[in-house]
Amino acid sequence: MINPVFRRETRTTLRSWRIFAAMVIYTGVLALAAGVTLHINTTVTYDYSFNPQSMIMLFIVLLSFQNLIVAIIVPSLTAGAISGERERQTLDLMLLTKMSPLSIVVGKLMSSMLTILLIIIASLPVFSVVFYYGGVSLLNLFGMTAFTLLFAAMTGSISIFFSTITKKTIVSTVWTYIVLMAITLGNLIVTMVSTLFLSEVFNSYSGSIFLRLSFAFNPALAFIDLVDTQYNIGFVSELLNGASYNWFSSSSSRVLESIAKLLEAIPLWTLNVIVMAAITALALFLSARMIQPVRKRKM
Repeated sequence: MINPVFRRETRTTLRSWRIFAAMVIYTGVLALAAGVTLHINTTVTYDYSFNPQSMIMLFIVLLSFQNLIVAIIVPSLTAGAISGERERQTLDLMLLTKMSPLSIVVGKLMSSMLTILLIIIASLPVFSVVFYYGGVSLLNLFGMTAFTLLFAAMTGSISIFFSTITKKTIVSTVWTYIVLMAITLGNLIVTMVSTLFLSEVFNSYSGSIFLRLSFAFNPALAFIDLVDTQYNIGFVSELLNGASYNWFSSSSSRVLESIAKLLEAIPLWTLNVIVMAAITALALFLSARMIQPVRKRKM
């Protein structure tokens, strides 16, 4: 059975011209970026030759722009999921129905994910230019798209959570952007500064474990690591291998050694996928608990 909230949100969203205008603007900007890149790559040489390897860079640029747009659009779509219902005084009516609080927040997230999926599908003709010149496979595109959708789900669930604990949509939007900045740019700055001032700690297995676990919360680095995995660039691997490891003979150090090697064997993007899935589930669970009606105990 289709989620009632998802069915209603889908009908109302697709009736608005704003979603189609957003798709047209987004696709137009992507097409402009692709056209400029193609023009540069065909005119920089004297013989007007074309290097198909440049399509890989175009593919990465387009995907980076797509993830940035997702980070901007998703909070605006989901920040008013619960606070908007509260402002319209319709939240209590939804809670009086047979729907559980969890189905309400999941339906809100699914409706925003449908919008993101429509935007991604609308951009496929632009990405087809890359496939025309070669250098990129469909598997690369599917992997990147799945990562983008999971990132959108995490962002949307965080935004819905703030929408349940705040009364204003603008407040939940701002808090979502703050969290996104904290887990991307803030995470990178804090971690790198820590490695500089605590060099003795990070020159050990405990430092390696901290780096891996800290960067696992950073979707931006995970995206770069996924690109590294597909095209063997190696940027993130060099960043993570900045801390050298000392060998210890104590049993506790051997435990840290085993944990560090286990984390090192797992790609960073895989750890991030696990973290994003866990954050999404936790945020939805907490959101459902926050809007759950308080039931008085029977005396």
